[in-house]
Amino acid sequence: MVRDSIRPLGAFDAPAANEPGWRVQASLYGIEVIGDIMPSREIDETIWIDPAAPPDIALAPLTRDHVLPLAAARA
Repeated sequence: MVRDSIRPLGAFDAPAANEPGWRVQASLYGIEVIGDIMPSREIDETIWIDPAAPPDIALAPLTRDHVLPLAAARA
């Protein structure tokens, strides 16, 4: 991570992906990354998605409704 690249993108609320009836609240930040991004802890997998043309896969509501539109607007 490039420390001086951190920029707040906003606070968001969405239905929880795997817990029906619950919601998640997240503060999102954009950063520059040097090197590979590797999953760890509770993150099982990472994939790259084109935010302008996401594939037909199940995504968490926070990702689908907030993260991808933010990424598409910045592309």
